[in-house]
Formats: sequence, structure tokens, C-alpha cells
Amino acid sequence: MKIALKIVKWVAGSLLGFIIIVGLCWWLIPDEDLNPEADKFAAIAPAPPAANNAYFMIWGLVASPELDPHAVGQQIVAAHDRILASEKDLSKFKPDAFYGDRPLRFPKDSKPFCDVEKENCLLVYQAKQAELEAESLDKKVYLARYRKIREYEDYGTAMSAMNYQTPVPAWNPLLRVSDLVDGDIAVRMATKDTQKAALEELAADVHSWRRLLQSNDWLITQMISVVALHRKYRLASEIMNVYPEVVTTFPAIIEKITTPLLPRETNVASSMRAEAQFNLGTMRDMKQGGKFLADSFFEGMPGSPLRMAMYLGGFRVNATINRAYVFFKEWVELFAKSPKAILEEKNALLDRQAKSQEFTVGAVFYNPIGRFLETKGNYDMASYAFRIADLIGLSRLVDTQRRIIAGKVPMENVGSALANIGPGLMDPYTEKPMQWDAASKRVSFVLHGKRFANYGYVTLDHLK
Repeated sequence: MKIALKIVKWVAGSLLGFIIIVGLCWWLIPDEDLNPEADKFAAIAPAPPAANNAYFMIWGLVASPELDPHAVGQQIVAAHDRILASEKDLSKFKPDAFYGDRPLRFPKDSKPFCDVEKENCLLVYQAKQAELEAESLDKKVYLARYRKIREYEDYGTAMSAMNYQTPVPAWNPLLRVSDLVDGDIAVRMATKDTQKAALEELAADVHSWRRLLQSNDWLITQMISVVALHRKYRLASEIMNVYPEVVTTFPAIIEKITTPLLPRETNVASSMRAEAQFNLGTMRDMKQGGKFLADSFFEGMPGSPLRMAMYLGGFRVNATINRAYVFFKEWVELFAKSPKAILEEKNALLDRQAKSQEFTVGAVFYNPIGRFLETKGNYDMASYAFRIADLIGLSRLVDTQRRIIAGKVPMENVGSALANIGPGLMDPYTEKPMQWDAASKRVSFVLHGKRFANYGYVTLDHLK
């Protein structure tokens, strides 16, 4: 019995000693110096001039008809910055308070007029002309605002600082209004006298979303732009199938619509850099208040003081930022390469990062919470780049469709035409010609973005 008691005391004493040693390490080992390159990397670029910045207009799009949407957007940004500067807690920040008495609202059970992944939207819109016209009349103020966005030269997040509570604009209403514009274009295509105006609107819409895609500074903005442009390109393809004569009747307009996206236009490396800036900035903020960490990562731990003590002692902000900087820098460097290179190199990068993030014994004594956050916050970013590459590929398919129609290429010559079409219209992932299937009349490539399963092809329905 005495031996057992001694063993228990020895184990308890050893455990207590270990806890004291770990605690002393947490409290006494100083934080490392911040890597100057990490500090530069995390610096937020200034927003474009307010008058040129579509960010405010998109924030205020849903405001009551009597309000100035751009001014509403500015009020929302100012309120956000004021609350963040004074309290650090944005739970009191309510953008809806600025939208007036009659903001744009869509019922929760309402759906877009067309499911672009399952239907031919050109034909669906034309079949629903009466419904579209009624909805467009009801939403005419918001349609005018949507078209006004095309006049803006730039887009950049205007918040002077952000944290994890900072909201993003309500993108769903913008996409729903865009759906109405697509419907209007489709309906006008059914009448020869209005086809030119319809195509000019589609060209303006494609140009506007491409500019947003390129000038944005935030990953979610880019992904929304990808969604919108996929829809526009699919509609363009459907129009050329049903009305192939427009390719030669309005060649300049059609070419403006289908001009393929260039990788430099997509700006995915810049968006990933902005993602890094947000994450690194959030880590700085956590050192000041700790609410995010304590509430989100240690929920259920007894006693707020205990949670905060563990946080303050076990987290080294500079050390965490330095390691996160390396993580993001590697992705930014990879995303600056071609889609083919990203596809070939991303698994090696993931393996390398997984090994570097393994939780070691040494991490128990120094910055364990920072290392824990690192494993929680770091993940495979490649799907974002692949969604962009899928869009690049689709734009090439649509332009290929235009060229085949314009060149009056017969069915039996499509394969050879694809083989000689030039590097700018190749499969973005293989850098080889797009695939041709004569039985289905499809020109296609293999997608890697894990989304838009039905977007990897165009159908040459004009061929007999």
C-alpha cells in the first residue's frame, strides 16, 4: 500500500512539475521577432478612390428605392470602421440598419428562373417571358442599379481594417438581379429587331464581371465573379447554337463576348495574397483581445480566466504569423504559375506543408496554440485556382465555338481545326487541344474545380 502511495505521489509530483515547467516556458520564453517580409506581406493595399469603387454600390444595391445605394455603401463602411476601432467587437454592426424601410428581399423559398447546371437557360427564359417581365418591372430600380455597376472602373474592399466578424456584401441579390438581366437578354434574342441590343447588353455584362474578377482584392469576390461569368458564357454558347447567324451578322459584338480570359486577368494570386492579409491581420488582433480564440477554439473549457490565461501564455503572435506567412507565400507563388503547373505541383506542396505542420513535442513548450491554429486554418487552396482555370477553359470553349461557326467548319473537320487552333485556345490543364466527340457534338476538357460539373463543354448544335 505504501509503495502504491509513493508511486501515486511521484506521478502527481512529476505531473505537477511538468505543468509548472510548461507554464514557465509559456510565460517566460519571449516571442520571436516578426519576419519583416511577413509584415510587408500582411500590409493591406489602399482601396481605390470611392467614386470609382463599385464596392460601395454593391453593398448598397439592396437599399430602399428612395436611397442612394453608393452613399448607403459608404455609410456601412464608415459604421464598420468606427465600431471596429472603438470596440473590436462587431456583434453590434448591423448593415441591414442602413437599408431603409423597403430593401430588396427575395423570399427564402424563391429560386432563380433557371438552373444553369441542368437546363438550357436560353430556352427556359424564353418560355417564362411573362414571369420575367413581371419580375423585372417589380425590380426595375434594382436592375438600373445593377447596370450602373458597369460604369465603375474598379473594385476594392474599402474597410480600413477587418477581423473575423467583418461581413461581406450580400452577393445573392446581385446574382438574382443578374439572372433577370440574363432572362431579358434571352427574351430579346427571340426577335430579330432586338437581337443586337440583347447581345450588346451581354457583352457589357461580361465585360463588367471580367473587370470585377480582375480588380477584386478578395477571394469570395472572385468566386462570385466566377459563378456569374460561367452563367454568361453558357448563355452565349446557347445563343450561338440557336441563332448561329448572329456570329456573322454581329461579329464584333460576339467576339467581344467570347474573347477568352487570360490568366493575368483572373488575378488569383493577388486574391490569395488578400486572403493571407486577412488571416495574418486576424492573428494580430487575437493578441489584443483573444475573444475569437477563447470562444471559438476553447469552447466548453471551464472558466473564462483559465481560457484567457492559456491563450495569453500559449500563443506567440509573431511566431504564428511567421509560420502562416510561409504557408500563404507558397500558395501565392504557386498560383502565379499556369493551371497546368498548379495541377502538377499542388500535391507536392500539400505534402510538404502537412509535414511542416505536424505537432511536435517542442510545440508543447512553445506556441502550442499558434501551432494548433495553424493546423486548423491551413488547408488545400488549390480548388480556388482550379475554379478560375475551369472558367478560363470555358471561355476558350465558347470562343472556339464562335470560330467554328464563323469559319463554317464542317463536322468532319472539327477535330483537325481544334488541333490547329492555336495555344490560346488549348485545354488550360494539359495545354493540348480540346477534346472532340462527334457523336455528342461536344468540344470539352476535364474540369478540376470540383464545381460546375456541367460546364466543361460546349455543344456545336449548328452542325448537321
